[in-house]
Amino acid sequence: LSSAAEDLESLGRELKLKKASLQQLGGKLAVERRRVASSMEKAIEEEIHDLQMEKARFKVSFREPQLDDENAALFHSRGVDHLEFYLSTNVGEQLKPLNRIASGGELSRIVLAMKKVLARAGSVGTVVFDEVDSGIGGATAEIVGRKLRDIAKSHQVICITHLPQIASFGATHYQVVKSVTDGRTRTDVRTLAEDERLEEITRMLGGVEITDKTRAAAKEMLKAARK
Repeated sequence: LSSAAEDLESLGRELKLKKASLQQLGGKLAVERRRVASSMEKAIEEEIHDLQMEKARFKVSFREPQLDDENAALFHSRGVDHLEFYLSTNVGEQLKPLNRIASGGELSRIVLAMKKVLARAGSVGTVVFDEVDSGIGGATAEIVGRKLRDIAKSHQVICITHLPQIASFGATHYQVVKSVTDGRTRTDVRTLAEDERLEEITRMLGGVEITDKTRAAAKEMLKAARK
């Protein structure tokens, strides 16, 4: 029993030291987050303005940490502070929580802007975009494609898209095809050769009926994406 009591006391001291270390690290993280928040806000606003959200404002909002019985900040898996992203898309509108007001098209553009800004600062080698084309099309889709190409200059980018304006900017084009074999659904991914890629972009542009004009437009789209 004496040994167990000593072990318990030792574990208590170790737990106290670990907690103090976590509090210190959490405090440093909170200070650093606040230091970079304003520059992050500015950088993300610049990106979303380029994505045809010219009047949008973006804000990082911090809530003060909760305190425990000893008046120390409670920590969680992401530190001691809590933050939330706020957005206003139109002149005269108040900033509101991003997850409550952004439409599908707005959210896809904001995610792209955030990933592009964070990719510049981080060490991540691969950036994945899924449904980045949600709710957008036309000129905006082309701008998104150019943004993705910019990120790909320093990172590997994997983008899943249904829009030819975005697909045309990829260095390599993969086609994902579902089929049924022996009563089982299977998914195949194949790399497209240059002529196959032209046909796929043409199909994405024109749908079921393919014409020479559609194919010419696809060829021009691929050519423009390489400039």
